[in-house]
Amino acid sequence: MRILKFNKTRVHSFAQTALFTVVLYLFHANQHAYTQNNDLLQDWWLSDTETDGVAGVGFYKILKNLKPNTFSGKMIIAVLDTGTDTSHHTINPYLYVNTKEITGNGKDDDNNGYIDDRHGWNFLGGPTGNLIHDTPEVVREYVRLSKKSKNPSNSLSNKEWAYFREVSEKYERDKNGNKKKLEEYRQAHVQYQQITGTLNTCKRILERELSGKNLSYRGIKELMPKTDSAQFAKAVLMQIMEATDTTLLIQETQNELKQAEEDLGNLVRDYSIAVSLYDTTWRPRQIIGDTENNEEKFYGNADVRDPTGHGTSVAGIMALLLQKLNEQGHRVPIKILPVRIVPSAGDERDKDIANGIVYAVNQGAKIINLSFGKYYSPYPEVVQQAILYGTEKDVLFVHAAGNEGINIDSRSHFPLPPKQNLETAWIEVGASGPTLNETLAASFSNYGKKTVDLYAPGVDLYCPTLQNKFGYSQGTSLAAPVVSICAALLWSYNTKFKALDVKDKLISNTKKYKTQVYIPKLKKHVPFNELSKSGGILWLPGIFSKD
Repeated sequence: MRILKFNKTRVHSFAQTALFTVVLYLFHANQHAYTQNNDLLQDWWLSDTETDGVAGVGFYKILKNLKPNTFSGKMIIAVLDTGTDTSHHTINPYLYVNTKEITGNGKDDDNNGYIDDRHGWNFLGGPTGNLIHDTPEVVREYVRLSKKSKNPSNSLSNKEWAYFREVSEKYERDKNGNKKKLEEYRQAHVQYQQITGTLNTCKRILERELSGKNLSYRGIKELMPKTDSAQFAKAVLMQIMEATDTTLLIQETQNELKQAEEDLGNLVRDYSIAVSLYDTTWRPRQIIGDTENNEEKFYGNADVRDPTGHGTSVAGIMALLLQKLNEQGHRVPIKILPVRIVPSAGDERDKDIANGIVYAVNQGAKIINLSFGKYYSPYPEVVQQAILYGTEKDVLFVHAAGNEGINIDSRSHFPLPPKQNLETAWIEVGASGPTLNETLAASFSNYGKKTVDLYAPGVDLYCPTLQNKFGYSQGTSLAAPVVSICAALLWSYNTKFKALDVKDKLISNTKKYKTQVYIPKLKKHVPFNELSKSGGILWLPGIFSKD
Protein backbone atom coordinates (compact mmCIF):
# COMPACT_ATOMS: atom_id res chain seq x y z
CA MET A 1 0.00 0.00 0.00
CA ARG A 2 1.27 3.44 -0.87
CA ILE A 3 1.94 5.71 2.11
CA LEU A 4 0.74 9.30 1.91
CA LYS A 5 3.39 11.86 2.66
CA PHE A 6 2.66 13.96 5.71
CA ASN A 7 3.71 17.33 7.03
CA LYS A 8 3.04 17.49 10.78
CA THR A 9 3.44 21.27 11.00
CA ARG A 10 0.19 21.86 9.13
CA VAL A 11 -2.14 20.11 11.58
CA HIS A 12 -4.41 22.94 12.81
CA SER A 13 -8.05 21.93 12.39
CA PHE A 14 -10.35 19.13 13.39
CA ALA A 15 -10.31 17.78 9.85
CA GLN A 16 -6.55 17.83 9.80
CA THR A 17 -6.33 16.15 13.18
CA ALA A 18 -8.51 13.34 11.90
CA LEU A 19 -6.38 13.03 8.79
CA PHE A 20 -3.25 13.01 10.93
CA THR A 21 -4.62 10.05 12.89
CA VAL A 22 -5.41 8.10 9.73
CA VAL A 23 -2.10 8.79 8.02
CA LEU A 24 -0.19 8.08 11.22
CA TYR A 25 -2.03 4.75 11.38
CA LEU A 26 -0.99 4.02 7.80
CA PHE A 27 2.63 4.74 8.58
CA HIS A 28 2.83 2.60 11.70
CA ALA A 29 0.72 -0.24 10.31
CA ASN A 30 2.99 -0.42 7.32
CA GLN A 31 5.97 -1.16 9.52
CA HIS A 32 4.48 -4.58 10.31
CA ALA A 33 2.00 -5.27 7.55
CA TYR A 34 2.86 -6.68 4.17
CA THR A 35 3.86 -4.27 1.39
CA GLN A 36 4.80 -5.47 -2.04
CA ASN A 37 8.03 -4.36 -3.70
CA ASN A 38 6.89 -3.24 -7.13
CA ASP A 39 10.42 -3.42 -8.55
CA LEU A 40 10.58 -7.20 -8.14
CA LEU A 41 9.76 -9.81 -10.73
CA GLN A 42 6.64 -11.77 -9.82
CA ASP A 43 8.64 -14.99 -9.94
CA TRP A 44 11.83 -13.68 -8.34
CA TRP A 45 12.01 -16.67 -6.01
CA LEU A 46 12.65 -18.97 -8.99
CA SER A 47 15.60 -16.93 -10.25
CA ASP A 48 19.09 -16.24 -8.82
CA THR A 49 21.64 -13.56 -8.03
CA GLU A 50 23.68 -14.07 -11.19
CA THR A 51 20.72 -13.75 -13.57
CA ASP A 52 18.41 -11.25 -11.91
CA GLY A 53 20.26 -10.11 -8.78
CA VAL A 54 17.82 -11.79 -6.40
CA ALA A 55 18.40 -14.53 -3.84
CA GLY A 56 16.05 -17.09 -5.36
CA VAL A 57 16.34 -20.87 -5.51
CA GLY A 58 17.87 -21.02 -9.02
CA PHE A 59 14.98 -22.93 -10.63
CA TYR A 60 15.47 -21.30 -14.03
CA LYS A 61 19.13 -22.29 -13.96
CA ILE A 62 18.26 -25.97 -13.89
CA LEU A 63 15.12 -25.71 -16.07
CA LYS A 64 17.07 -25.15 -19.28
CA ASN A 65 19.16 -28.27 -18.68
CA LEU A 66 16.38 -30.67 -17.73
CA LYS A 67 16.00 -33.64 -20.05
CA PRO A 68 12.63 -35.12 -21.04
CA ASN A 69 11.13 -37.50 -18.48
CA THR A 70 13.52 -36.24 -15.80
CA PHE A 71 10.85 -36.63 -13.14
CA SER A 72 9.36 -40.09 -13.05
CA GLY A 73 8.63 -40.91 -9.42
CA LYS A 74 5.04 -40.41 -8.32
CA MET A 75 4.80 -38.11 -5.33
CA ILE A 76 1.99 -36.84 -3.09
CA ILE A 77 2.53 -33.69 -1.03
CA ALA A 78 0.00 -33.27 1.77
CA VAL A 79 -0.84 -29.68 2.70
CA LEU A 80 -2.11 -29.62 6.28
CA ASP A 81 -3.61 -26.16 6.42
CA THR A 82 -6.80 -24.08 6.23
CA GLY A 83 -7.98 -26.01 3.18
CA THR A 84 -7.52 -25.32 -0.53
CA ASP A 85 -9.55 -23.66 -3.25
CA THR A 86 -9.84 -26.83 -5.30
CA SER A 87 -11.43 -24.96 -8.21
CA HIS A 88 -8.49 -22.57 -8.70
CA HIS A 89 -7.29 -23.02 -12.27
CA THR A 90 -3.64 -23.10 -11.22
CA ILE A 91 -4.10 -25.68 -8.45
CA ASN A 92 -6.83 -27.94 -9.80
CA PRO A 93 -4.71 -29.82 -12.40
CA TYR A 94 -2.31 -30.92 -9.67
CA LEU A 95 -4.82 -31.97 -7.02
CA TYR A 96 -4.69 -35.44 -5.53
CA VAL A 97 -7.63 -37.62 -6.52
CA ASN A 98 -8.65 -40.64 -4.48
CA THR A 99 -9.71 -42.89 -7.36
CA LYS A 100 -11.08 -45.47 -4.92
CA GLU A 101 -13.74 -43.03 -3.73
CA ILE A 102 -16.88 -42.15 -5.69
CA THR A 103 -17.73 -38.47 -5.26
CA GLY A 104 -20.93 -37.60 -3.46
CA ASN A 105 -22.45 -41.05 -3.00
CA GLY A 106 -22.33 -40.75 0.79
CA LYS A 107 -20.40 -44.00 1.13
CA ASP A 108 -16.95 -44.91 2.35
CA ASP A 109 -16.01 -46.72 -0.85
CA ASP A 110 -12.39 -47.40 0.11
CA ASN A 111 -13.27 -48.36 3.71
CA ASN A 112 -10.72 -45.99 5.26
CA GLY A 113 -13.24 -44.48 7.67
CA TYR A 114 -13.71 -41.23 5.72
CA ILE A 115 -16.74 -40.80 3.48
CA ASP A 116 -16.35 -39.20 0.03
CA ASP A 117 -12.73 -38.12 0.62
CA ARG A 118 -12.09 -37.65 -3.09
CA HIS A 119 -9.67 -34.71 -2.68
CA GLY A 120 -8.68 -35.04 0.98
CA TRP A 121 -10.32 -34.56 4.36
CA ASN A 122 -11.54 -31.77 6.62
CA PHE A 123 -11.05 -32.44 10.34
CA LEU A 124 -12.76 -29.12 11.11
CA GLY A 125 -16.09 -30.16 9.62
CA GLY A 126 -19.28 -31.72 10.88
CA PRO A 127 -22.62 -32.96 9.57
CA THR A 128 -24.10 -29.45 9.36
CA GLY A 129 -21.13 -27.24 8.49
CA ASN A 130 -17.54 -26.30 9.16
CA LEU A 131 -15.62 -24.69 11.99
CA ILE A 132 -14.10 -21.39 10.80
CA HIS A 133 -12.54 -19.87 13.93
CA ASP A 134 -11.20 -21.55 17.04
CA THR A 135 -9.71 -20.31 20.29
CA PRO A 136 -5.95 -19.76 20.65
CA GLU A 137 -4.15 -22.53 22.51
CA VAL A 138 -3.30 -20.16 25.36
CA VAL A 139 -7.05 -19.70 25.99
CA ARG A 140 -7.65 -23.43 26.05
CA GLU A 141 -4.71 -23.95 28.40
CA TYR A 142 -5.94 -21.14 30.64
CA VAL A 143 -9.38 -22.76 30.88
CA ARG A 144 -7.94 -26.24 31.47
CA LEU A 145 -5.52 -25.16 34.19
CA SER A 146 -8.07 -22.86 35.84
CA LYS A 147 -10.43 -25.80 36.30
CA LYS A 148 -7.63 -28.01 37.55
CA SER A 149 -6.42 -25.39 40.04
CA LYS A 150 -9.89 -25.18 41.59
CA ASN A 151 -10.22 -28.93 42.04
CA PRO A 152 -9.05 -29.86 45.59
CA SER A 153 -8.59 -33.51 44.61
CA ASN A 154 -6.31 -32.69 41.68
CA SER A 155 -3.97 -29.93 42.80
CA LEU A 156 -1.24 -28.48 40.61
CA SER A 157 2.41 -29.28 41.16
CA ASN A 158 4.94 -26.47 41.59
CA LYS A 159 5.93 -26.85 37.94
CA GLU A 160 2.29 -26.70 36.86
CA TRP A 161 1.69 -23.58 38.99
CA ALA A 162 4.63 -21.85 37.32
CA TYR A 163 3.26 -22.83 33.91
CA PHE A 164 -0.23 -21.69 34.92
CA ARG A 165 1.13 -18.26 35.91
CA GLU A 166 2.88 -17.96 32.56
CA VAL A 167 -0.28 -18.96 30.68
CA SER A 168 -2.45 -16.60 32.77
CA GLU A 169 -0.16 -13.65 32.13
CA LYS A 170 -0.07 -14.42 28.42
CA TYR A 171 -3.85 -14.81 28.29
CA GLU A 172 -4.50 -11.47 30.03
CA ARG A 173 -1.83 -9.67 28.01
CA ASP A 174 -3.17 -10.87 24.68
CA LYS A 175 -6.83 -10.37 25.61
CA ASN A 176 -6.26 -6.79 26.77
CA GLY A 177 -3.92 -6.07 23.88
CA ASN A 178 -6.55 -7.12 21.35
CA LYS A 179 -9.18 -4.96 23.05
CA LYS A 180 -6.85 -1.97 22.99
CA LYS A 181 -6.03 -2.44 19.31
CA LEU A 182 -9.69 -2.85 18.43
CA GLU A 183 -10.57 0.44 20.12
CA GLU A 184 -7.68 2.24 18.40
CA TYR A 185 -8.72 1.03 14.97
CA ARG A 186 -12.39 1.78 15.60
CA GLN A 187 -11.53 5.36 16.53
CA ALA A 188 -9.28 5.71 13.49
CA HIS A 189 -12.06 4.34 11.30
CA VAL A 190 -14.56 6.88 12.65
CA GLN A 191 -12.08 9.72 12.17
CA TYR A 192 -11.38 8.53 8.67
CA GLN A 193 -15.09 8.66 7.85
CA GLN A 194 -15.28 12.20 9.23
CA ILE A 195 -12.36 13.50 7.21
CA THR A 196 -13.43 11.80 4.00
CA GLY A 197 -16.95 13.15 4.42
CA THR A 198 -15.51 16.64 4.69
CA LEU A 199 -13.21 16.04 1.72
CA ASN A 200 -16.05 14.75 -0.47
CA THR A 201 -18.26 17.73 0.35
CA CYS A 202 -15.52 20.25 -0.34
CA LYS A 203 -14.55 18.48 -3.55
CA ARG A 204 -18.12 18.72 -4.90
CA ILE A 205 -18.26 22.43 -4.10
CA LEU A 206 -15.01 23.23 -5.88
CA GLU A 207 -15.81 21.02 -8.87
CA ARG A 208 -18.68 23.38 -9.61
CA GLU A 209 -16.30 26.35 -9.39
CA LEU A 210 -13.80 24.71 -11.75
CA SER A 211 -16.45 23.49 -14.21
CA GLY A 212 -15.46 19.84 -14.06
CA LYS A 213 -11.68 20.32 -14.30
CA ASN A 214 -9.40 18.00 -12.37
CA LEU A 215 -8.64 19.40 -8.95
CA SER A 216 -4.90 19.76 -8.56
CA TYR A 217 -3.13 21.58 -5.74
CA ARG A 218 -2.05 24.34 -8.12
CA GLY A 219 -5.56 24.67 -9.56
CA ILE A 220 -7.11 24.97 -6.11
CA LYS A 221 -4.47 27.46 -4.95
CA GLU A 222 -5.09 29.75 -7.94
CA LEU A 223 -8.85 29.52 -7.59
CA MET A 224 -10.68 32.72 -6.50
CA PRO A 225 -13.88 31.47 -4.80
CA LYS A 226 -17.03 33.53 -5.22
CA THR A 227 -18.94 32.17 -2.24
CA ASP A 228 -18.23 31.59 1.44
CA SER A 229 -18.77 27.83 1.03
CA ALA A 230 -16.27 27.70 -1.84
CA GLN A 231 -13.72 29.68 0.22
CA PHE A 232 -14.12 27.21 3.07
CA ALA A 233 -13.81 24.26 0.66
CA LYS A 234 -10.62 25.70 -0.83
CA ALA A 235 -9.05 26.20 2.60
CA VAL A 236 -9.87 22.68 3.74
CA LEU A 237 -8.70 20.97 0.55
CA MET A 238 -5.43 22.90 0.52
CA GLN A 239 -4.79 21.86 4.11
CA ILE A 240 -5.50 18.23 3.23
CA MET A 241 -3.23 18.25 0.19
CA GLU A 242 -0.43 20.05 2.04
CA ALA A 243 -0.73 17.52 4.83
CA THR A 244 -0.55 14.58 2.44
CA ASP A 245 0.87 15.12 -1.06
CA THR A 246 0.59 18.26 -3.18
CA THR A 247 1.52 16.32 -6.33
CA LEU A 248 -1.70 14.29 -6.24
CA LEU A 249 -5.06 15.25 -7.65
CA ILE A 250 -7.90 15.31 -5.14
CA GLN A 251 -9.38 12.22 -6.81
CA GLU A 252 -6.10 10.40 -6.25
CA THR A 253 -6.09 11.43 -2.59
CA GLN A 254 -9.65 10.13 -2.35
CA ASN A 255 -8.54 6.80 -3.77
CA GLU A 256 -5.68 6.58 -1.28
CA LEU A 257 -8.00 7.22 1.64
CA LYS A 258 -10.59 4.82 0.26
CA GLN A 259 -7.96 2.09 0.40
CA ALA A 260 -7.14 3.17 3.94
CA GLU A 261 -10.83 2.86 4.86
CA GLU A 262 -10.90 -0.71 3.57
CA ASP A 263 -7.73 -1.56 5.48
CA LEU A 264 -9.10 -0.05 8.68
CA GLY A 265 -12.39 -1.86 8.20
CA ASN A 266 -10.54 -5.14 7.80
CA LEU A 267 -8.52 -4.46 10.95
CA VAL A 268 -11.68 -3.66 12.93
CA ARG A 269 -13.19 -6.91 11.67
CA ASP A 270 -10.07 -8.97 12.44
CA TYR A 271 -9.61 -7.54 15.92
CA SER A 272 -13.31 -7.98 16.67
CA ILE A 273 -12.81 -11.66 15.90
CA ALA A 274 -9.59 -11.73 17.93
CA VAL A 275 -11.39 -10.28 20.98
CA SER A 276 -14.19 -12.84 20.66
CA LEU A 277 -11.68 -15.72 20.61
CA TYR A 278 -10.70 -14.95 24.22
CA ASP A 279 -14.18 -15.67 25.53
CA THR A 280 -13.57 -18.59 27.89
CA THR A 281 -17.22 -19.71 27.69
CA TRP A 282 -17.17 -20.21 23.90
CA ARG A 283 -17.27 -23.82 22.66
CA PRO A 284 -16.52 -23.70 18.91
CA ARG A 285 -16.16 -27.47 18.39
CA GLN A 286 -19.86 -28.15 18.79
CA ILE A 287 -20.36 -27.94 15.03
CA ILE A 288 -17.87 -30.77 14.54
CA GLY A 289 -19.54 -33.01 17.08
CA ASP A 290 -16.38 -34.77 18.24
CA THR A 291 -15.25 -35.40 21.81
CA GLU A 292 -12.14 -34.37 23.76
CA ASN A 293 -10.74 -37.87 23.37
CA ASN A 294 -7.40 -37.58 21.57
CA GLU A 295 -7.76 -41.17 20.36
CA GLU A 296 -10.84 -40.27 18.30
CA LYS A 297 -10.08 -40.36 14.58
CA PHE A 298 -13.19 -40.60 12.43
CA TYR A 299 -14.82 -37.18 12.51
CA GLY A 300 -15.03 -34.28 10.05
CA ASN A 301 -16.25 -34.14 6.45
CA ALA A 302 -14.94 -34.10 2.89
CA ASP A 303 -15.26 -30.33 2.37
CA VAL A 304 -11.63 -29.20 2.04
CA ARG A 305 -12.50 -25.75 0.68
CA ASP A 306 -10.49 -22.86 2.10
CA PRO A 307 -12.41 -20.04 3.83
CA THR A 308 -9.38 -17.82 4.36
CA GLY A 309 -6.92 -18.24 1.45
CA HIS A 310 -3.89 -19.27 3.51
CA GLY A 311 -3.86 -22.91 2.48
CA THR A 312 -4.69 -21.95 -1.09
CA SER A 313 -1.54 -19.82 -1.30
CA VAL A 314 0.55 -22.58 0.28
CA ALA A 315 -0.70 -25.16 -2.23
CA GLY A 316 -0.60 -22.53 -4.96
CA ILE A 317 3.13 -21.89 -4.63
CA MET A 318 3.74 -25.56 -5.35
CA ALA A 319 1.26 -25.59 -8.23
CA LEU A 320 2.93 -22.56 -9.83
CA LEU A 321 6.26 -24.38 -10.07
CA LEU A 322 4.58 -27.49 -11.46
CA GLN A 323 2.78 -25.31 -13.98
CA LYS A 324 6.06 -23.81 -15.19
CA LEU A 325 7.50 -27.28 -15.66
CA ASN A 326 4.38 -28.36 -17.51
CA GLU A 327 4.62 -25.35 -19.83
CA GLN A 328 8.13 -26.50 -20.78
CA GLY A 329 6.91 -29.99 -21.62
CA HIS A 330 7.89 -31.70 -18.37
CA ARG A 331 5.14 -33.94 -17.06
CA VAL A 332 5.75 -34.24 -13.34
CA PRO A 333 3.76 -36.92 -11.45
CA ILE A 334 3.38 -34.82 -8.29
CA LYS A 335 -0.01 -34.27 -6.68
CA ILE A 336 -1.20 -32.02 -3.85
CA LEU A 337 -3.39 -33.46 -1.09
CA PRO A 338 -5.40 -30.91 0.98
CA VAL A 339 -6.05 -31.79 4.63
CA ARG A 340 -7.93 -29.10 6.53
CA ILE A 341 -6.86 -28.86 10.19
CA VAL A 342 -6.03 -25.14 10.66
CA PRO A 343 -8.79 -22.63 11.59
CA SER A 344 -8.92 -19.21 9.93
CA ALA A 345 -8.31 -17.61 13.34
CA GLY A 346 -7.11 -19.23 16.52
CA ASP A 347 -4.81 -22.24 16.87
CA GLU A 348 -4.92 -25.73 15.43
CA ARG A 349 -5.52 -28.52 17.92
CA ASP A 350 -3.02 -31.28 18.67
CA LYS A 351 -5.67 -33.92 18.01
CA ASP A 352 -6.37 -32.56 14.52
CA ILE A 353 -2.66 -32.23 13.70
CA ALA A 354 -2.06 -35.86 14.63
CA ASN A 355 -5.08 -37.14 12.75
CA GLY A 356 -4.19 -35.03 9.72
CA ILE A 357 -0.69 -36.50 9.63
CA VAL A 358 -1.90 -40.10 9.96
CA TYR A 359 -4.58 -39.56 7.31
CA ALA A 360 -2.05 -38.04 4.88
CA VAL A 361 0.42 -40.88 5.43
CA ASN A 362 -2.28 -43.48 4.86
CA GLN A 363 -3.26 -41.77 1.61
CA GLY A 364 0.31 -42.19 0.37
CA ALA A 365 1.79 -38.76 1.07
CA LYS A 366 5.61 -38.79 1.01
CA ILE A 367 5.98 -35.12 1.96
CA ILE A 368 3.81 -33.33 4.54
CA ASN A 369 3.86 -29.53 4.53
CA LEU A 370 3.12 -27.91 7.91
CA SER A 371 2.75 -24.15 7.41
CA PHE A 372 1.47 -23.43 10.90
CA GLY A 373 2.73 -23.36 14.45
CA LYS A 374 2.02 -22.35 18.03
CA TYR A 375 3.90 -21.87 21.30
CA TYR A 376 1.68 -23.97 23.55
CA SER A 377 0.89 -27.64 23.02
CA PRO A 378 -0.95 -29.53 25.78
CA TYR A 379 -0.67 -32.91 24.07
CA PRO A 380 2.63 -32.90 22.16
CA GLU A 381 3.05 -36.64 22.59
CA VAL A 382 -0.09 -37.22 20.48
CA VAL A 383 1.42 -35.25 17.60
CA GLN A 384 4.84 -36.83 18.01
CA GLN A 385 3.35 -40.31 17.81
CA ALA A 386 1.82 -39.35 14.47
CA ILE A 387 5.17 -37.98 13.30
CA LEU A 388 6.84 -41.24 14.33
CA TYR A 389 4.22 -43.10 12.29
CA GLY A 390 5.14 -40.99 9.30
CA THR A 391 8.83 -41.55 9.95
CA GLU A 392 8.27 -45.31 9.90
CA LYS A 393 6.60 -44.89 6.49
CA ASP A 394 9.57 -42.85 5.17
CA VAL A 395 7.77 -39.49 5.10
CA LEU A 396 9.51 -36.09 4.94
CA PHE A 397 8.06 -33.30 7.11
CA VAL A 398 8.55 -29.63 6.19
CA HIS A 399 7.62 -27.12 8.91
CA ALA A 400 7.44 -23.31 8.83
CA ALA A 401 9.63 -21.81 11.57
CA GLY A 402 7.13 -19.07 12.50
CA ASN A 403 6.76 -15.32 12.04
CA GLU A 404 7.55 -13.73 15.41
CA GLY A 405 11.17 -12.87 14.66
CA ILE A 406 12.48 -14.83 17.66
CA ASN A 407 15.14 -17.45 18.32
CA ILE A 408 13.32 -20.78 18.53
CA ASP A 409 16.41 -22.50 19.89
CA SER A 410 15.26 -21.10 23.24
CA ARG A 411 11.49 -21.26 22.79
CA SER A 412 9.55 -24.24 21.46
CA HIS A 413 7.52 -23.67 18.31
CA PHE A 414 5.10 -26.58 17.97
CA PRO A 415 4.76 -29.07 16.42
CA LEU A 416 8.20 -30.48 17.12
CA PRO A 417 9.96 -33.62 15.87
CA PRO A 418 9.81 -36.41 18.47
CA LYS A 419 13.33 -36.25 19.94
CA GLN A 420 16.45 -34.25 19.34
CA ASN A 421 18.57 -37.39 19.32
CA LEU A 422 16.29 -39.26 16.93
CA GLU A 423 17.15 -38.74 13.29
CA THR A 424 13.87 -37.58 11.80
CA ALA A 425 13.23 -36.45 8.24
CA TRP A 426 12.11 -33.04 9.46
CA ILE A 427 13.07 -29.72 7.87
CA GLU A 428 12.47 -26.44 9.74
CA VAL A 429 12.28 -23.50 7.33
CA GLY A 430 12.98 -19.80 7.83
CA ALA A 431 11.97 -17.10 5.35
CA SER A 432 14.42 -15.10 3.24
CA GLY A 433 13.99 -12.00 1.12
CA PRO A 434 15.15 -11.19 -2.41
CA THR A 435 17.89 -8.66 -1.69
CA LEU A 436 21.49 -9.26 -0.61
CA ASN A 437 21.46 -6.70 2.17
CA GLU A 438 20.32 -6.54 5.79
CA THR A 439 16.84 -7.74 4.78
CA LEU A 440 18.04 -11.07 3.35
CA ALA A 441 16.61 -12.76 6.44
CA ALA A 442 12.98 -11.67 6.61
CA SER A 443 12.51 -9.42 9.64
CA PHE A 444 9.51 -11.48 10.78
CA SER A 445 11.15 -14.89 10.39
CA ASN A 446 12.00 -17.02 13.41
CA TYR A 447 15.55 -18.33 13.40
CA GLY A 448 17.81 -20.72 15.31
CA LYS A 449 21.27 -22.14 14.73
CA LYS A 450 20.21 -25.44 16.32
CA THR A 451 16.58 -25.58 15.23
CA VAL A 452 16.12 -23.99 11.79
CA ASP A 453 17.61 -26.09 9.00
CA LEU A 454 17.62 -23.68 6.10
CA TYR A 455 15.97 -20.60 4.63
CA ALA A 456 13.81 -20.29 1.52
CA PRO A 457 12.15 -17.35 -0.24
CA GLY A 458 9.19 -16.09 1.77
CA VAL A 459 8.91 -12.36 1.02
CA ASP A 460 6.94 -10.73 -1.81
CA LEU A 461 5.70 -14.01 -3.26
CA TYR A 462 3.05 -13.74 -5.96
CA CYS A 463 0.74 -16.69 -5.48
CA PRO A 464 -2.80 -17.99 -6.02
CA THR A 465 -5.53 -16.97 -3.63
CA LEU A 466 -9.29 -17.48 -3.44
CA GLN A 467 -11.71 -17.20 -6.37
CA ASN A 468 -9.13 -17.80 -9.10
CA LYS A 469 -7.22 -14.70 -8.11
CA PHE A 470 -3.58 -13.98 -7.33
CA GLY A 471 -1.92 -11.72 -4.81
CA TYR A 472 1.31 -10.98 -2.99
CA SER A 473 1.95 -12.48 0.39
CA GLN A 474 4.77 -13.41 2.72
CA GLY A 475 5.69 -15.53 5.72
CA THR A 476 7.53 -18.69 6.66
CA SER A 477 4.22 -20.31 5.71
CA LEU A 478 5.17 -19.66 2.09
CA ALA A 479 8.85 -20.49 2.48
CA ALA A 480 7.93 -24.01 3.64
CA PRO A 481 6.05 -25.03 0.46
CA VAL A 482 8.95 -23.73 -1.65
CA VAL A 483 11.07 -26.34 0.15
CA SER A 484 8.34 -28.99 -0.07
CA ILE A 485 7.90 -28.77 -3.84
CA CYS A 486 11.66 -28.69 -4.45
CA ALA A 487 12.05 -31.74 -2.21
CA ALA A 488 9.34 -33.48 -4.22
CA LEU A 489 11.17 -32.71 -7.47
CA LEU A 490 14.38 -34.15 -6.09
CA TRP A 491 12.62 -37.28 -4.86
CA SER A 492 10.75 -37.71 -8.13
CA TYR A 493 14.08 -37.33 -9.95
CA ASN A 494 15.87 -39.88 -7.77
CA THR A 495 13.35 -42.47 -6.67
CA LYS A 496 16.01 -44.47 -4.82
CA PHE A 497 16.30 -41.77 -2.18
CA LYS A 498 14.86 -42.14 1.29
CA ALA A 499 13.33 -39.22 3.16
CA LEU A 500 16.55 -38.63 5.08
CA ASP A 501 18.52 -38.60 1.82
CA VAL A 502 16.25 -35.85 0.48
CA LYS A 503 16.64 -33.84 3.68
CA ASP A 504 20.43 -34.19 3.67
CA LYS A 505 20.65 -33.28 -0.01
CA LEU A 506 18.66 -30.09 0.49
CA ILE A 507 20.49 -28.98 3.62
CA SER A 508 24.01 -29.76 2.41
CA ASN A 509 23.60 -27.87 -0.87
CA THR A 510 22.24 -24.50 0.23
CA LYS A 511 23.49 -21.23 -1.25
CA LYS A 512 25.69 -19.49 1.32
CA TYR A 513 25.80 -15.71 1.76
CA LYS A 514 28.10 -13.76 4.09
CA THR A 515 25.58 -10.94 4.35
CA GLN A 516 25.02 -9.17 7.67
CA VAL A 517 21.29 -9.10 8.39
CA TYR A 518 19.27 -7.07 10.87
CA ILE A 519 17.27 -8.80 13.60
CA PRO A 520 14.64 -6.31 14.91
CA LYS A 521 14.04 -8.10 18.23
CA LEU A 522 17.79 -8.06 18.95
CA LYS A 523 18.25 -4.56 17.52
CA LYS A 524 21.51 -5.57 15.92
CA HIS A 525 23.10 -7.08 12.82
CA VAL A 526 24.24 -10.70 12.73
CA PRO A 527 25.77 -12.92 10.01
CA PHE A 528 23.06 -14.58 7.93
CA ASN A 529 24.90 -17.90 8.05
CA GLU A 530 24.53 -17.97 11.86
CA LEU A 531 20.72 -18.15 11.75
CA SER A 532 20.32 -21.79 10.71
CA LYS A 533 22.08 -25.15 10.71
CA SER A 534 22.97 -24.97 7.02
CA GLY A 535 23.66 -21.24 7.06
CA GLY A 536 22.13 -20.85 3.62
CA ILE A 537 19.15 -20.65 1.29
CA LEU A 538 17.58 -23.53 -0.66
CA TRP A 539 19.53 -23.89 -3.92
CA LEU A 540 18.34 -26.14 -6.75
CA PRO A 541 21.50 -26.02 -8.92
CA GLY A 542 23.46 -27.50 -6.02
CA ILE A 543 20.82 -30.13 -5.37
CA PHE A 544 20.68 -31.26 -9.00
CA SER A 545 24.38 -30.88 -9.74
CA LYS A 546 24.95 -34.58 -9.13
CA ASP A 547 23.03 -37.67 -8.09
